[in-house]
Amino acid sequence: MAHAELPVYGLVIRVREAYPLSAGVCEERRRRRGEGRDEARPTKRNSMRLTENFTLEEMYASSTAARKGIDNMPSPVVQQNLRMLAEKVLQPIRDAYRHPITVTSGYRCAELNKAVGGAKASQHLTGCAADIKCSHTSKAYLFQLILRMMREGRITVGQLIWEYGDAKEPNWIHVSLPTRGKKNQVLYLYNKK
Repeated sequence: MAHAELPVYGLVIRVREAYPLSAGVCEERRRRRGEGRDEARPTKRNSMRLTENFTLEEMYASSTAARKGIDNMPSPVVQQNLRMLAEKVLQPIRDAYRHPITVTSGYRCAELNKAVGGAKASQHLTGCAADIKCSHTSKAYLFQLILRMMREGRITVGQLIWEYGDAKEPNWIHVSLPTRGKKNQVLYLYNKK
């Protein structure tokens, strides 16, 4: 298991490569900054349940897109990626956690990704990544639960990222489907204080 900690622009980036498993279907994803979906609610168009606890609408709803008039409707190919993300990653996490999980950012079209300052090669662009939060416990607890699921082989992700916040609590958690280059990679991005 490789392990490195790199100070970059006042942030501590801790990288731990672990558990190489089978390849996935999505593009490489780096960190993103900017706004999430917050209180945006999906419209009734194209209503579709992806799993027991996740709908298509929550995977593309965006308050930024609504405010800026950006059409963030995913294509059929992206919808399939979102279904796989919900089935293989999000629903197993939700089942283990046993409490609601909020998707704050899922699919982002190129225009929306640029508007929120997302990485040019973000997995959000292909519907293969989601940023999540929880309200029943700390986000740090949820992160550790996901990490334990990975270690036990109950879940395979591309990346699990502790995004921003500090060393005690992330602002949100990024999870993605595995890719050829990203398999169960764990990253910590947070402000050094």
